[in-house]
Amino acid sequence: MPITAGYTADGVANTFWSPNYDSARGSIDMADSQAWIAYDFGKVKTVSNITINEVGAVGNKVTSFKLQYDNNGTWTDMFTGTSIPGTAINVTPIQTQKVRFFITGAQTNNPQIAEVVIR
Repeated sequence: MPITAGYTADGVANTFWSPNYDSARGSIDMADSQAWIAYDFGKVKTVSNITINEVGAVGNKVTSFKLQYDNNGTWTDMFTGTSIPGTAINVTPIQTQKVRFFITGAQTNNPQIAEVVIR
């Protein structure tokens, strides 16, 4: 069964997305700027906090990431971190239709993201 980004928004803790788990795409290197998931709400909404949950072995954890929003066609940083806290990340409220979770570093090429909740 392919592991898709949609699993990060399905409310099921034991499903996950990994940027390196798609056999059709091949190996994803964290340095090649392809380890990201974008969420399109279909309309503009206020975003003020985001919760990200990881799964998997201790050695597969994210070591750096960005949360970005679509600002008239340009991805703009709203938060950068060095580990996934597992609790809500509060950001300055912004109005946007799209948010992107961008993994910029990990212990291996196989971090696993279980859920992303955007409020």
